[in-house]
Order: sequence, then C-alpha cells, then structure tokens
Amino acid sequence: MAFGNIPTVLTAEEIINKAFKGSSKITINDREHFYWVRNTAMARVQAVSQTIDAVLLKYVSAFPSFDNLHPFYYELAELLIGVNPIKKSLGGLDWCRKQVAAIASKHLSQMRKTRNEDTIERLRESAYGRIASVVKQLAPDLEFLNKVRNEIKKIPTVDTVAPTIVVAGFPNVGKSSLVKLISSATPEIAPYPFTTKGIHVGYFEHKWVRYQVIDTPGILDRPLEKMNEVERQAVMALKNLANLIIFIIDPTGHCGYTLEDQERLLETVKGLFQVPLIVVENKMDLSKTDSDRPKISTASGAGVDAIVKEALAILHKNMPKMEAIREGF
Repeated sequence: MAFGNIPTVLTAEEIINKAFKGSSKITINDREHFYWVRNTAMARVQAVSQTIDAVLLKYVSAFPSFDNLHPFYYELAELLIGVNPIKKSLGGLDWCRKQVAAIASKHLSQMRKTRNEDTIERLRESAYGRIASVVKQLAPDLEFLNKVRNEIKKIPTVDTVAPTIVVAGFPNVGKSSLVKLISSATPEIAPYPFTTKGIHVGYFEHKWVRYQVIDTPGILDRPLEKMNEVERQAVMALKNLANLIIFIIDPTGHCGYTLEDQERLLETVKGLFQVPLIVVENKMDLSKTDSDRPKISTASGAGVDAIVKEALAILHKNMPKMEAIREGF
C-alpha cells in the first residue's frame, strides 16, 4: 500500500512538548559541578534537536516519493489533495530539521567555549526558544499533512503488477455483482470509500496466477472535464490499471439509462482506453437482444464462466511473457 504506513502527524506544540519533556530527564553526572552543569545542558539541547529531527524525518520518510508512484496512486493523490502542496509541506519539514540542527550546533559550540554556568544556562534557554520558534512556524504544514494522511488512507490498495480486469459501465448495470461472482474463489473483496461511492477490489487465481478484478464507480456519458470526483477516479482506474475491460450493458433499461446512452458511453470508453475490451449484456434472464454480444445473468451466474474464460484467453494472448500462465483455455 503506497500510503498505508503514514503515522499520525503531531501538532507543532506536541512535537515541542515531546522533545522538551524527554530532554528534561537527562542528567550527565560529573564530580566537578561545572562539567555536570555544562554537559547536562549540552546533552539536553542535543536531545531536543535529535528528537525533533527523528519525528520530522519519520514523517518525511513515511510519505511516498510521488515522482516514483504508480500513475494510479499519483493521479488519485493529485485529485484528492494535490501533489504539489504535499511536496511543499514535506519540504517545510526538511527545512525545519536543518534549521533546528543548525541552531543546536551553534549553541553547543558556544557552550563548549564558556566557563560560566549562567552563560551556559542562558545558551540552553536561547537554544530552546529558537528551536521552539522554528517548529511553531511549521504548524500549518503539520496540520495539513495530518489531514492529507487521513484523506489518502482512503485510497484503495491495489496490485499494480497483477493482470487486472476492470469492470465498467453505467451505475446499476451489474458491475459489483459480476466482480463478486468472478472473485468468489477468495473473500478478498473490500470497499474503499471516496466520496459517496467506492470501488471494490477482488482477486482470483487461475493456474498459479493471481488476477485482480476492479469494480469502478459508474462513469457517466459526458466529457472528462465535466465528470465529478467519483467518475474521474473510475476513469483513472481504467486508464492506469486495466489490462482488460469488461463493459456491461443492461439492455432492459432497469439501470435507469437507455440502451442508446450506454452505447455512447461504450464508444467513449473505446476512444479513451487502448486495452482489449469485452462487451457483455447482463440480465439475460429478464431480456435478450438480437446482438452478437455475450449474454450473462449476474443474478443466476449464467454465462459468467464463459466470460472469464474469454478474458483469460485475451490476457494470455496480450501478455505472452507471463510465465505462470498456461495454454489451453
């Protein structure tokens, strides 16, 4: 999962309190009182700097390298939040780490040179104050990154390597039902909410190869720039993940869309995505057309096995280097 290990991002005040509280427990014993005072003060400043560095570095490291993300994850992050603002805030964390280290280094150097205990205490307080001031400047970035963390946790976990079948079509044509039927060999089907809808990711195995099946939210027959967030996410799933599209048509019109509307959407999908496509008509138990398209019923399961067999044959033909796939479909 590209975003699964991002921890809760603390506020600026929480980070400062964490660093100062931890450092207050440090005492460096020495027979000479002066060295006891100086070494303890220096150790505490060093500890504050190291704690803040470790916390901020943990956040920077936990967020993925967006430039190396799979396009599916990158485009969802761009759509839901915006990649550049995330990068800018992460850059702010790196800036803060460097500033805190520089402040600590400067004050530690001055502490080493003095023999006055009062001066040492003033330098420690000065270091604390300047470090706290720098971290407080980071407050908006920390708050934003925690919101980002909570938002992008909604992005689904997908296998970006497995051969992927994306099921598409208007809402209520039977996409989710088909995904459940195809993926019935394993219970690994889970919803991932985006806004008001979600996608379902299922898996099945055939001849030692794991296949991924994705049910997209219903995408509507209109230009990409006029689509809402959920619809655009469906388009991105099709664009970035699909090795094969199964497009479902409901010829009965019970889905709420005419056959003409569905045909137009089919032509749009054909124009947008350069991957193999199987067009099937669902609800054959209610109505059949005279078309040559395969007919299925997701209610009874009729015709579904034949569609899976055809899908595997197409994937095998178009992905000949997949060594685990055997011939003889």
